[in-house]
Amino acid sequence: MIISLIPAKKHFTRKGMLLGNVMSTQWLISVLLVLIATTWVGFFSYRHVNYSSQLWWQFTLESNAPRFLRAQVGILIFLCIAAMKQLFKHANIKGPKEETNWPAVEKIVSLSTKSESYLAMLGDKKFYFSASENSMIMYGIHGKSWISMGDPIGTEEEFSDLLWGFRELADKYEGNTVFYQVSPSQIANYVDMGLTLVKLGEVGRVSLGEFDLEGSSKKKFRWVLRKAEKEGLRFRVLMPSESALVMNRIEEISTLWLADKNTREKGFSLGFFDRDYMSKFPIGIVEIDSSIVAFCNLWTSYGREELSPDLMRYTSDVPMEVMDYLFLKTMIWGKEQGFAYFNLGMAPLSGLEGHKMAPLWHKFGNFLYRHGEYFYNFQGLRMYKDKFTPQWEARYLAFPGKLSLPKVLADVSSLIAGGITGIFRK
Repeated sequence: MIISLIPAKKHFTRKGMLLGNVMSTQWLISVLLVLIATTWVGFFSYRHVNYSSQLWWQFTLESNAPRFLRAQVGILIFLCIAAMKQLFKHANIKGPKEETNWPAVEKIVSLSTKSESYLAMLGDKKFYFSASENSMIMYGIHGKSWISMGDPIGTEEEFSDLLWGFRELADKYEGNTVFYQVSPSQIANYVDMGLTLVKLGEVGRVSLGEFDLEGSSKKKFRWVLRKAEKEGLRFRVLMPSESALVMNRIEEISTLWLADKNTREKGFSLGFFDRDYMSKFPIGIVEIDSSIVAFCNLWTSYGREELSPDLMRYTSDVPMEVMDYLFLKTMIWGKEQGFAYFNLGMAPLSGLEGHKMAPLWHKFGNFLYRHGEYFYNFQGLRMYKDKFTPQWEARYLAFPGKLSLPKVLADVSSLIAGGITGIFRK
C-alpha cells in the first residue's frame, strides 16, 4: 500500500504532525506517572484477589476488582486513540509563517477605490498575493476558519485565480475558506467555489455630488451646524504630516472614550487606535477654544472615489450634536475635495427579508435587529445613518456550508473581539 502511494506523494499536500511537537516532555511524564500511580494503587488495593480470566466477565455491585481491570483497559484504549489522533493531526493550522511584504500591501491599498482596503494597514492580518503582486486577500485565522476581510483587492482580472489559490492554501493547512462582508460584485466567484452566502447587512454610501444642505428636508442639518458653531465648535482636517502635533491629545480622547463607553478596542473589520496606524491618514478634528474635543481619521481611496471615517471619538463633555457635526463637516470637506462618495459603513442585520417564508437566517437576523438592543443597537444605527439618505448595498458572508454557520460566526466574532472571551465583553 505504501509503495503504491509513493508516486502520488505530490497530491498529498497536508503536512502531518507525526512525532513533531506532539506533547511537551513535562506533559508526557505527568501522564505516565498518573497512569503508573493509579495502576499501582489498584493492584495494591486488590492484592488479596487471585487473578483469573473470569474476573473480566464478573458484573456485580460488589465486584470492584473486575471493575478496576476493565477501567484500566478503557483508560489505555482512550490514551491510544488520543495519541493516534495527535500523531496524525495536521502539523500547523495557523498558516505559513512569512514576513509581510508591506511595500506590496501599501501599493495595492493605495490603488484601491474601496476605502475599507485600509483595514490592511492595521497590522492584525495575513496576506495572500497574486503572482504579479498586484492583487491580494487580507485574512485572519481562527480555529479552522481562514477568514478573508472583504473581497480581494487589486486587479479584478486576477480575482478568480487569487480566490482559488487562497482556497488551495487553506486546504493545505486543513482550513476552511470564509469571506466576510463581501459585495454583490463577486458573488459569482464565491458560488463557483461552492460556498454558501448569507446576508450580513448593508453598507450606506452618500453621493457627495448630490449632497447639499438646501431644502426643507435638510433643515435639521443646518440647525445642527448653526447650533454647534454657536457653541464654539470648529472643524478642520490635518494631513498625515501634521498628525504628530495632535497625536498625544487624540490618544487621550480615545482612551477616555473607551472608558466612558465601558468598551475595549476591537480589530479585523474595525479600526483601533494605534499611533503608527493613525499617522497614515488625514485626521478631522473638532475644537472648542483651540482644544481638540473630537476626532476621526479618514480613509481616502484612489481617484477620490470614496471617503470614509474610521474611528470617531470624542470627550464626554462636548455638546450632544458633536457626532452629527463631525459627519456633516466631513462630508462638506469631502465634497470640496472632489470625492465621489462618503461611506457611512455597515448597518449590521439591516435589509434582511421579513417575509414569513424567508430563510431561517433572515428570521433570526430580523429578530436580533428588532429586539437585540442588549447586544447592539442594530435598528438605531440604521436609522441614524438613514437620515443622510445614503444608497444601500448588501454585504454577505460566504462560507463552506449551512451546518458550519454557527462555528464560522463564532470564529469571525472571535477575530473581531480579540478572542472568545472578548465576544462576551464590550
